[in-house]
Amino acid sequence: HVTDALLAVGHQKHFTTYYWLIENAKWSWFKVAQQLTQLIISVFPRTEWNLIIDDCICPRSSKKAPEVKYHREHSQKPNRPQYIWGQQWVALGVSLTWRNMCVCLPLLLRLHKFVGNRTKITTALVLIKAVLNLFYKTGEEQIRCLVDAWYMKGTFILPLLARGINVVGQVRWDTALFGKVKPVPKTLRKKGRPQKYGNKFTADVVQTLPIHQTVLNIYGGPKQILYRSTRCLARFLKGQEVIAVWCQLPEQKNWTLILSTDLSLTPEHIIKLYARRWKIEPMFNEIKHSYGVAQAWEQTSQNVHRWVSMLCVAYSLTRMLSLLVTPSDDEK
Repeated sequence: HVTDALLAVGHQKHFTTYYWLIENAKWSWFKVAQQLTQLIISVFPRTEWNLIIDDCICPRSSKKAPEVKYHREHSQKPNRPQYIWGQQWVALGVSLTWRNMCVCLPLLLRLHKFVGNRTKITTALVLIKAVLNLFYKTGEEQIRCLVDAWYMKGTFILPLLARGINVVGQVRWDTALFGKVKPVPKTLRKKGRPQKYGNKFTADVVQTLPIHQTVLNIYGGPKQILYRSTRCLARFLKGQEVIAVWCQLPEQKNWTLILSTDLSLTPEHIIKLYARRWKIEPMFNEIKHSYGVAQAWEQTSQNVHRWVSMLCVAYSLTRMLSLLVTPSDDEK
């Protein structure tokens, strides 16, 4: 895969020089990702940044590949087994909108190690911490993290809230949500620990919430959306106040529950932000099959990360150039 890339772009030195750069040279692929992040910030400056965390699996046949293990295949395709042997990558991307386009650029991809007490959540937190300070230029920047249902856990959200990062993501429909406690006069208070949660938002209580209807341009085109929303307390976040949005697409039978820790957002904005999280899925497909991440093979974990970081830079530069040359609606 490295030789194919060199033949595609042309090489001025011997092949061993480039292989030596990947295998034995002293340079950090984390520094490369930070330089890429600074380039994106300088070319597309803004005060609101939406990061995306997700993971993907690259199938492998070798038992000696770095960090390989059996993984559950969530795509449930009929031509694939339920569990496959491969490498799991945890990815950090940034959702970028420019004119009438929206893309996801990969900042960091890291192999998930299955030794020690490390989980995908700890790996994702390390990726965010590596580039977080680069987004703060004036101190007024707002940073959000868009995730799917697997990462909507207290061990992931609470450390981000402590760093000033809000989270928007889907949760289970039976997530324990409660209303606020009504203030009680001191003379009527009972002995013991004060009440922390109010009435629970059960299915019957949610049915009583008013239904709103709107048309949003998400998932490739305008769609008519039905939604309910309210402010509540999430028990898995230790009583953190959130905005809960129950939404339903035209082709859906069940309602989807989305939570946002950013209380300044409207329900329509929350639905649009969560729809932008889907941009990381076509990004996975392109960098795996078109840019060679699925064929990336090195004997050590460090060499794999170095080569994949180069592929992320190549993909991001290509997408950035496509955004810059795209004419606006006034120029068409």
